[in-house]
Amino acid sequence: MKLSAPPFFLIRSLPLIALLFFFACQPTVQLEAPACNLNDLPTVSAPGKMSARERFEAFKASQSTKLYGCMLIFWNTQTESVQPVILNSDGGLNGRTKDSDSLPLSLSIPGNAKQQTFLFRMYLLQPHEGQEPDPNETFDTHRSVCQKMIFFDYDCFSPENITTCWLAFSFAPKTTSTNVNIFDKIVDTDGNKVSCRICSPEVCGDGKDNNCNGEKDEYEEENGRQACPVQEGSSQPTDGGPDQP
Repeated sequence: MKLSAPPFFLIRSLPLIALLFFFACQPTVQLEAPACNLNDLPTVSAPGKMSARERFEAFKASQSTKLYGCMLIFWNTQTESVQPVILNSDGGLNGRTKDSDSLPLSLSIPGNAKQQTFLFRMYLLQPHEGQEPDPNETFDTHRSVCQKMIFFDYDCFSPENITTCWLAFSFAPKTTSTNVNIFDKIVDTDGNKVSCRICSPEVCGDGKDNNCNGEKDEYEEENGRQACPVQEGSSQPTDGGPDQP
């Protein structure tokens, strides 16, 4: 996939790169990239911790930091493609293989794409902190993390995944081709249809569905996820921040 000229992110939005998908026995189909709004990222967090927006702004301001991620395409609910990717602080997004960290991103879908609905996701892994090398610098480690995300019902923000997965993107590239059926029923926290949505760990008390599970400031005691702690003697979430890593 050839990278488009604009960077992956701007000050207020994240224009996803144009994607080129190669069909067996069919012409190349180019999909127009949507824009992901940085305003979707929470600006509040637990006391003493940076918000998701602040962490992303810090990443953009750095000159040498990389974010590792995984780009996935689902064919209905089946995984069609998974690609380790690297997002650079200058906005460049590259595909990654064992031999190179700077390949033009390349994904493929089968020739009978019109008969199926394709859904697009990208997960960004937790930014590395500390003096030790980021384990995801090793391609095999990065790839193994992506392989754990291939399931359609993968939850980036579950207790077992939140230490690895940081942000989740759902997006619907646009195309004039009649050979592609793209899932485009993506809605924001207010139920408005959008072409891209950024999901992040739940923030308590902000009245938004940050983690994109359909509930605002939810508390799910039965499955162990306590995104918003409950005050003693109450069944309602408090206004405290989440326990983010």
